[in-house]
Amino acid sequence: MAFENDTNTGRVAKMVETFSLIQKSAKSNRADADTLRVMMRPLIAALTNAGVMGAPVDALMGQDAPTLTLTAGQRAAWHLAEGRAGSDDGSR
Repeated sequence: MAFENDTNTGRVAKMVETFSLIQKSAKSNRADADTLRVMMRPLIAALTNAGVMGAPVDALMGQDAPTLTLTAGQRAAWHLAEGRAGSDDGSR
């Protein structure tokens, strides 16, 4: 089975969605970027150790710049998550 499939894309989309919730919580609690970075340190370390942290990506149109650096596959999942988040057809 190929690695780049709907299952793994969905998993990444869920991670992006979860991170969005963490960012929302940080904003609601007036946490600064350093506090968010400390909270995300285990995930950042895991991504770095796996070798998936790459060059910075451009922010999606109308979105704040991502806090984490995403690979091409993660960017694709991000786009997918954005599409799902905006759908009202109950397909999530």
